[in-house]
Amino acid sequence: MTVNVRGNLRTMNLPNIVQINCTERNQARLQLRYQGQAGAIFFADGDIVHAVLDSRVGEEAVYALLTWEDGDFELETGVPSPERTITASWSSLLLEGMRRIDEEAAGFEKPDELEKQEGTKETGKMTTKKRSEVLGDVLADLLSTSADIEGAVVVSNDGLVMASHLPQDTDATRVGASAAALLGLSKRTTPALGRGAFTQGLVQGESGNVIIVSAGERAVFVGLTRKDANLGMVFLEARDAAQAVAGAL
Repeated sequence: MTVNVRGNLRTMNLPNIVQINCTERNQARLQLRYQGQAGAIFFADGDIVHAVLDSRVGEEAVYALLTWEDGDFELETGVPSPERTITASWSSLLLEGMRRIDEEAAGFEKPDELEKQEGTKETGKMTTKKRSEVLGDVLADLLSTSADIEGAVVVSNDGLVMASHLPQDTDATRVGASAAALLGLSKRTTPALGRGAFTQGLVQGESGNVIIVSAGERAVFVGLTRKDANLGMVFLEARDAAQAVAGAL
C-alpha cells in the first residue's frame, strides 16, 4: 500500500529525506516541485537508483535537486523506479553534491580570499580531506580520554555524517539521520517556548544516553554514553569537543 507524505524542503531538507529513505531501505518515489520546475528521485534497496529534473537524468539531476532549499515534496512508498540510471551510493552522491555547492559558494568570494584559503586550484579537495582528518582526530582524542562517551559523530545540519568514531555495531548513517531529525525538532521547540536558540540536548534510553551539542552554524556533535554515565562530565567533554569541531569547520 502506498503511503503519501507531503511537506516542504524548508522544514525537512532533501539530504535528510534521502538518508531516512535509504537507511530504511524504502522503495519509493519522491516528487519535488519549485518555481515551475518538477523533479523526482526513486529509492530502492537502500540507495537512490534513478532521478530526473527537466532534461537532466541520473546523478546530475540529484546534484541539481540538492541545491533546492525550498519547494514542495511528496513521497510515495511502494512505487518502483521505471529504470536505473544511478549506481553510486547515496552517501557519495550527498558528499559530491555538498562539495559542488561549497565550490559554487566559494566562487562568489574575492580572489584574494580564495588564494589565502586554497593556495592552488586543487587545494579545495585537499582542504576537505584535511578537515575530515581533523574532525576524526577530535573524536579519537575525546574517546581516548573519556570514561563515559562510547561513540561520537559530527553531523552537518543536513544530517550528513562528517566524521564518526563508533562501536562496531552502530551505523553512522542512522546516527546522522536521527541526529538531524532531533536537531530540527529542537531548533523549532526552544524558540517556540521562549528558551532561545538551541545549544544542547539529552535523550535518555533504557540502555544509555544520546548527547547533542551545537558545533557552530554548520554542524552538531553527537555523543553516545552508557546508562550510568556522569552526565555533568559528559556535557563538559561534549562541549569541549563541539568547540573543537566548530573551530575545524
